[in-house]
Amino acid sequence: MDVKSELPEFRHNPSSGDWVIIATSRFKRPHFRIKRERRIIQPKKDCPFCPERIKEQLSPLACLSRKEENSFNFSWSEKKKGKICPDWKIIALPNKFPALMNKATKDRIKVKKKGVYQIVPGVGFHEVIVYRRHFKQLNQFSQRDLEEAISFWQQRFLVLEKEKNIRYISFFTNFGQEAGASLEHPHSQIIAAPIFDRDFERSLKSSFEHQKKFGGCVHCQMIKSSLKEKKRILLENKDFVALIPFAPTMDFETRIYPKKHQNRFQDISSQEIISFASVLKKILEMIKKKLKNPSFNFFIRTSPVVVGSDDYSYYHWHLVILPRVSIWGGFEFSAGMQIISIFPEQAASFLRGEK
Repeated sequence: MDVKSELPEFRHNPSSGDWVIIATSRFKRPHFRIKRERRIIQPKKDCPFCPERIKEQLSPLACLSRKEENSFNFSWSEKKKGKICPDWKIIALPNKFPALMNKATKDRIKVKKKGVYQIVPGVGFHEVIVYRRHFKQLNQFSQRDLEEAISFWQQRFLVLEKEKNIRYISFFTNFGQEAGASLEHPHSQIIAAPIFDRDFERSLKSSFEHQKKFGGCVHCQMIKSSLKEKKRILLENKDFVALIPFAPTMDFETRIYPKKHQNRFQDISSQEIISFASVLKKILEMIKKKLKNPSFNFFIRTSPVVVGSDDYSYYHWHLVILPRVSIWGGFEFSAGMQIISIFPEQAASFLRGEK
């Protein structure tokens, strides 16, 4: 890929308040090459997520069966512990090595103060969503596979948001060692926590302040601007648009937004699931082909669980895909500002297959 050096730019992200540097001369560094990763696939005989060994794991929370593709079984407390759906396609399990203690609490969690410090008990839920086929990653899923997966994610959100003390639900998928995946068997994770991170809090605040000042959603205005310019648009359909942000946090960062304003992922309709799956499938295939099947992370940013009077209606949910084609250095960590090696307009043109 030939990237012409241009005058660097500082670009501002109005939805987060962050600045990034676009410096295409960085693309010419000796180690920066879009190259196919050497990936070692774990044998099925050693995989803890394959059907032959899944029954040995912790009791399942929910599953989608091949024979009941339009039904979900979520009331596992009413069933015998450890029962597995026959011919399951997707299954949710408690994480064997959870970041949070998987437990419900009756009382409201309180912040404990210790001098200048604050502590919140690490209770919540950490689930693994496992897809059946060992050698079929999400970027190889069929349209129907993705529709089922998205429906499954939605159902887990709807279940977890009802738990006491849950403020935020984080869904994410890691693919490849460079993206932090410890197992190659296709899977995703959900963490439901009593707090959310500072970066997301800033994004919520920026969205709120923009609506208060300008009377509209900052993400809607960004989408409208991108659709008008067209240079950063990767593809779109009736309900969703995929684009590279004006000020991305990583090279080739891609976002998928619902076109209409919608603050909660879990509120999407059946028709929207089909549209969302269609765009996600094409984008994952595009990244796999043009970036030579890189490691990647993708996650959903959606409104927090409502507690109190704020319903977060000013937020706009979206899915973020981060291909791991570059590595952060000292400046990114010390300054809190990313250096992007390719202009988003060039990155979009490249992924679209243009010269």
